[in-house]
Amino acid sequence: MAAISLEDYINEFPILENNYKYLPLCHTTPEGAFASILNSKELKTTKCDKYVGEELLYLFYGKTAYLVDKNNLPNLNGGKPIALLYDFEEVKEHSIKRILPFDSGAFAHYKFPLGTNKDIFEIKNCKNGKGIAEIIQLIYGKNADYIYENPNQENLNSKSAHAWAIKELAKFYKQMKKEASLQVGKQALTLELQLDQSIRVSPKAIFFPFDLLTDSDETNYWTIEKIESFFPSVEVIIYNRPGDAETAMQDGMEIELALRIRVREKVKLYANI
Repeated sequence: MAAISLEDYINEFPILENNYKYLPLCHTTPEGAFASILNSKELKTTKCDKYVGEELLYLFYGKTAYLVDKNNLPNLNGGKPIALLYDFEEVKEHSIKRILPFDSGAFAHYKFPLGTNKDIFEIKNCKNGKGIAEIIQLIYGKNADYIYENPNQENLNSKSAHAWAIKELAKFYKQMKKEASLQVGKQALTLELQLDQSIRVSPKAIFFPFDLLTDSDETNYWTIEKIESFFPSVEVIIYNRPGDAETAMQDGMEIELALRIRVREKVKLYANI
């Protein structure tokens, strides 16, 4: 029987390699939510406006999907995002409800045919991360090409006849590469994991913005030592320092770029890429 959804295709044509090396998982959050994480030692689910009636926890595979809209920078209340990196092996046994090959929050901006529902692209009930390796191998071929946002267009084209979802992904990625004006960014090339329960797992690394260590007023709280006291084995990595190469862009977009680059380089080290 012909497949429509991505999940149908993966179930019919398993392509998992036994020696696939899983990447760390990333959770990106504002300062206030970060303080709550430290206080509870827990990543908590929250009500989701994209999946009405559900409480979900979002993690992204090997990347941060944080995207800055420079028109809304005043709404960030002067704060920059904090990213936490988790070992996949410590998270995989928790309840992963869905995996998607992109950030579902930006789905309305993706140019799929009118009426397309994102459930066509969902992998559901992903025990032990089932579906991650298959998606990476189908869309990118290997982890390095995923890290550098390089879909394997030839492979996608060759599989398009097997599933409607793959045909549309192939068209979408081709269009992204061709049209610089397409109103989507790197979040369209980032696997999203949705968990339906809160988890208590210590992060491997925390990416903390330089600005929060150097507030100009007299109410500054954060220090590297203080963050480390909550998670003694964590590595605290400061990003967005003045003069760093990845902070060279202007108009606030260095927030996205600096964080994305720092997370990518650390993931490459962990995964031996």
